[in-house]
Amino acid sequence: MRIAIFGATGGTGRHLIAEGLRHGHALTALTRNPVRLDAGHRRLRVVQGDVLDAASVAAVIDGSDAVIASLATHAGDDEQFYAAATDNVVKAMEATGTRRVVFVSAGPLAPRHPNDTAPYRLLIKPLLWRVLGRHYRGLAHMEQRLRGSALEWTILRPPQLTETPATGRYRMTFDGTVRRGYRLSRADLAAAALDLLEDPRARRAAVAIAN
Repeated sequence: MRIAIFGATGGTGRHLIAEGLRHGHALTALTRNPVRLDAGHRRLRVVQGDVLDAASVAAVIDGSDAVIASLATHAGDDEQFYAAATDNVVKAMEATGTRRVVFVSAGPLAPRHPNDTAPYRLLIKPLLWRVLGRHYRGLAHMEQRLRGSALEWTILRPPQLTETPATGRYRMTFDGTVRRGYRLSRADLAAAALDLLEDPRARRAAVAIAN
């Protein structure tokens, strides 16, 4: 599969590159700083540009079968970063006919669900929103833009991400939350994102995931 990757130099993005190549995919990665990626692999094309630049985004998506985005804000980015970046991705996909996309969001954006424990619902989630509310509001704009599109989108909602090795064992809940799912390896998140590209259950669904 030919996959366009956004956020390739981030913590999760590096695992997406490694895992995608390991599975034989042809990857095109957009990055502001190409020297941060090893472009020596024949199935990896690195494009210099910015996800906030529509032309850069279109150049990466053109010819791709699917898109995975694991975006993170930088110093100076405002709350509208996610909405603007997502809008560029959606418009480029619509223009090129690319339909399948996975966007990484965050677990606390999930609505209340029976899997939520009382400590999570009453303490942990409100605290996370108090500390990271600006970040989550940006992700909410991203999710809203995807839901309003005609694309075959998947919103992937992980909890706290760790740098621990891949386990190959993670739990997922479609349109809900994972009970006591408080952490997830970035390597497992990358593997799941790639697997979900070909999972028909994940199309136009929000997927909670945790170790």
